[in-house]
Amino acid sequence: AARHGCFRVRLTAFGFGSSCVDGFCSDETACSTGHDCRARHGGGACVAGRCVDELPSGPAGACFLYEPDTIPTTKLIGEGAPLLVGGMWLLDVDFSPPITAATQLAVREINDVGGITGGQPLGMVNCGWNNTDLSGDARAAQIHAVVDYLAGTLGVPFIVGPLTSGDSQVAIQYLLGKRY
Repeated sequence: AARHGCFRVRLTAFGFGSSCVDGFCSDETACSTGHDCRARHGGGACVAGRCVDELPSGPAGACFLYEPDTIPTTKLIGEGAPLLVGGMWLLDVDFSPPITAATQLAVREINDVGGITGGQPLGMVNCGWNNTDLSGDARAAQIHAVVDYLAGTLGVPFIVGPLTSGDSQVAIQYLLGKRY
Protein backbone atom coordinates (compact mmCIF):
# COMPACT_ATOMS: atom_id res chain seq x y z
CA ALA A 1 0.00 0.00 0.00
CA ALA A 2 2.82 2.41 0.79
CA ARG A 3 4.41 1.65 -2.56
CA HIS A 4 1.10 2.41 -4.35
CA GLY A 5 0.82 5.69 -2.41
CA CYS A 6 4.36 6.63 -3.40
CA PHE A 7 3.49 5.89 -7.04
CA ARG A 8 0.41 8.18 -6.84
CA VAL A 9 2.43 11.00 -5.26
CA ARG A 10 5.14 10.67 -7.92
CA LEU A 11 2.53 10.46 -10.65
CA THR A 12 0.71 13.55 -9.41
CA ALA A 13 3.88 15.56 -8.85
CA PHE A 14 5.96 14.47 -11.82
CA GLY A 15 3.62 12.79 -14.33
CA PHE A 16 3.47 9.49 -16.22
CA GLY A 17 6.84 8.08 -17.15
CA SER A 18 8.71 9.75 -14.30
CA SER A 19 10.86 7.55 -12.11
CA CYS A 20 12.35 7.95 -8.67
CA VAL A 21 15.77 6.63 -7.65
CA ASP A 22 17.48 7.39 -4.33
CA GLY A 23 14.99 10.13 -3.50
CA PHE A 24 15.29 11.97 -6.82
CA CYS A 25 12.52 11.93 -9.42
CA SER A 26 12.92 12.39 -13.15
CA ASP A 27 10.66 14.38 -15.36
CA GLU A 28 7.80 12.61 -17.11
CA THR A 29 8.21 11.34 -20.62
CA ALA A 30 7.07 13.82 -23.22
CA CYS A 31 4.52 13.01 -25.91
CA SER A 32 3.62 14.38 -29.31
CA THR A 33 0.39 12.41 -29.74
CA GLY A 34 -1.79 10.00 -27.83
CA HIS A 35 -0.02 7.24 -29.78
CA ASP A 36 3.10 8.00 -27.71
CA CYS A 37 1.08 7.61 -24.49
CA ARG A 38 -0.43 4.32 -25.63
CA ALA A 39 3.01 2.98 -26.61
CA ARG A 40 4.67 4.05 -23.34
CA HIS A 41 1.85 3.64 -20.82
CA GLY A 42 -0.75 1.44 -22.49
CA GLY A 43 -3.19 4.32 -22.91
CA GLY A 44 -3.84 7.92 -22.11
CA ALA A 45 -4.08 11.15 -24.03
CA CYS A 46 -1.39 13.67 -24.94
CA VAL A 47 -2.21 17.15 -23.64
CA ALA A 48 0.34 19.97 -23.86
CA GLY A 49 3.18 17.49 -24.34
CA ARG A 50 2.36 15.24 -21.38
CA CYS A 51 0.38 12.03 -21.04
CA VAL A 52 -2.78 12.25 -18.94
CA ASP A 53 -5.08 9.46 -17.81
CA GLU A 54 -8.34 11.38 -18.16
CA LEU A 55 -10.31 12.15 -21.31
CA PRO A 56 -9.57 15.77 -22.26
CA SER A 57 -12.31 17.92 -23.70
CA GLY A 58 -12.63 17.81 -27.47
CA PRO A 59 -13.37 20.51 -30.01
CA ALA A 60 -16.17 22.76 -28.74
CA GLY A 61 -19.43 20.83 -28.82
CA ALA A 62 -18.16 18.27 -31.34
CA CYS A 63 -17.45 15.19 -29.22
CA PHE A 64 -20.22 14.14 -26.91
CA LEU A 65 -21.31 10.58 -27.66
CA TYR A 66 -19.36 7.81 -25.94
CA GLU A 67 -19.55 4.05 -25.78
CA PRO A 68 -19.71 3.10 -23.03
CA ASP A 69 -21.16 6.34 -21.70
CA THR A 70 -18.72 6.19 -18.77
CA ILE A 71 -15.71 6.97 -21.00
CA PRO A 72 -15.45 10.63 -19.83
CA THR A 73 -14.83 9.44 -16.25
CA THR A 74 -12.82 6.28 -17.04
CA LYS A 75 -9.09 6.22 -16.34
CA LEU A 76 -7.28 5.83 -19.67
CA ILE A 77 -4.06 4.38 -18.23
CA GLY A 78 -3.74 1.35 -16.00
CA GLU A 79 -5.60 -1.85 -15.35
CA GLY A 80 -8.93 -1.99 -17.16
CA ALA A 81 -8.20 1.10 -19.28
CA PRO A 82 -9.98 0.92 -22.64
CA LEU A 83 -8.46 1.12 -26.08
CA LEU A 84 -10.19 4.15 -27.56
CA VAL A 85 -11.33 4.32 -31.18
CA GLY A 86 -13.01 7.25 -32.90
CA GLY A 87 -16.09 8.05 -34.94
CA MET A 88 -16.81 11.07 -37.16
CA TRP A 89 -20.45 11.70 -38.10
CA LEU A 90 -22.89 14.17 -39.57
CA LEU A 91 -25.38 14.87 -36.82
CA ASP A 92 -28.38 16.07 -38.77
CA VAL A 93 -28.84 13.57 -41.59
CA ASP A 94 -31.17 10.57 -41.60
CA PHE A 95 -28.50 7.92 -42.17
CA SER A 96 -26.18 8.97 -39.34
CA PRO A 97 -28.13 7.79 -36.25
CA PRO A 98 -28.47 4.16 -37.41
CA ILE A 99 -24.78 3.96 -38.33
CA THR A 100 -23.71 5.59 -35.05
CA ALA A 101 -25.95 3.16 -33.15
CA ALA A 102 -24.44 0.23 -35.07
CA THR A 103 -20.88 1.21 -34.13
CA GLN A 104 -21.91 1.61 -30.49
CA LEU A 105 -23.54 -1.83 -30.59
CA ALA A 106 -20.34 -3.31 -32.05
CA VAL A 107 -18.27 -1.84 -29.21
CA ARG A 108 -20.81 -3.12 -26.66
CA GLU A 109 -20.75 -6.62 -28.17
CA ILE A 110 -16.94 -6.72 -28.25
CA ASN A 111 -16.86 -5.76 -24.58
CA ASP A 112 -19.59 -8.29 -23.74
CA VAL A 113 -17.37 -11.14 -24.96
CA GLY A 114 -14.35 -9.96 -22.99
CA GLY A 115 -12.94 -7.05 -24.96
CA ILE A 116 -10.09 -7.20 -27.43
CA THR A 117 -6.81 -9.13 -27.26
CA GLY A 118 -5.80 -9.70 -23.66
CA GLY A 119 -9.25 -8.73 -22.35
CA GLN A 120 -8.78 -4.99 -22.81
CA PRO A 121 -12.12 -3.19 -23.11
CA LEU A 122 -12.87 -1.08 -26.15
CA GLY A 123 -14.17 2.48 -25.91
CA MET A 124 -15.44 4.83 -28.60
CA VAL A 125 -15.44 8.62 -28.77
CA ASN A 126 -17.86 9.93 -31.41
CA CYS A 127 -17.57 13.46 -32.77
CA GLY A 128 -19.62 15.25 -35.38
CA TRP A 129 -21.00 18.37 -36.94
CA ASN A 130 -24.23 19.51 -38.52
CA ASN A 131 -24.34 19.12 -42.28
CA THR A 132 -26.45 22.25 -42.76
CA ASP A 133 -24.47 24.49 -40.39
CA LEU A 134 -20.99 24.13 -41.83
CA SER A 135 -19.61 24.40 -45.33
CA GLY A 136 -16.38 25.31 -47.09
CA ASP A 137 -13.48 26.40 -44.91
CA ALA A 138 -15.54 26.25 -41.70
CA ARG A 139 -16.44 22.62 -42.39
CA ALA A 140 -12.83 21.72 -43.21
CA ALA A 141 -11.69 23.44 -39.99
CA GLN A 142 -14.18 21.37 -37.95
CA ILE A 143 -13.02 18.14 -39.63
CA HIS A 144 -9.39 19.10 -38.94
CA ALA A 145 -10.20 19.85 -35.29
CA VAL A 146 -11.93 16.48 -34.85
CA VAL A 147 -9.05 14.64 -36.57
CA ASP A 148 -6.51 16.46 -34.36
CA TYR A 149 -8.47 15.47 -31.26
CA LEU A 150 -9.12 11.83 -32.18
CA ALA A 151 -5.89 10.95 -33.99
CA GLY A 152 -3.57 13.44 -32.30
CA THR A 153 -4.65 14.02 -28.70
CA LEU A 154 -6.28 10.63 -28.12
CA GLY A 155 -4.11 8.66 -30.56
CA VAL A 156 -6.96 6.40 -31.65
CA PRO A 157 -5.76 3.55 -33.90
CA PHE A 158 -8.67 4.11 -36.29
CA ILE A 159 -11.60 6.40 -37.00
CA VAL A 160 -14.93 5.23 -38.40
CA GLY A 161 -16.30 7.83 -40.82
CA PRO A 162 -16.87 10.45 -42.00
CA LEU A 163 -19.73 9.17 -44.09
CA THR A 164 -19.55 11.42 -47.14
CA SER A 165 -16.83 11.18 -49.75
CA GLY A 166 -16.11 14.93 -49.62
CA ASP A 167 -15.67 14.92 -45.82
CA SER A 168 -13.62 11.71 -46.04
CA GLN A 169 -11.25 13.28 -48.56
CA VAL A 170 -10.76 16.32 -46.33
CA ALA A 171 -10.04 14.07 -43.33
CA ILE A 172 -7.71 11.72 -45.25
CA GLN A 173 -5.70 14.52 -46.86
CA TYR A 174 -5.34 16.20 -43.49
CA LEU A 175 -4.30 12.93 -41.81
CA LEU A 176 -1.72 12.25 -44.53
CA GLY A 177 -0.26 15.71 -44.03
CA LYS A 178 -0.10 15.34 -40.24
CA ARG A 179 1.22 11.76 -40.24
CA TYR A 180 -0.45 10.83 -36.95
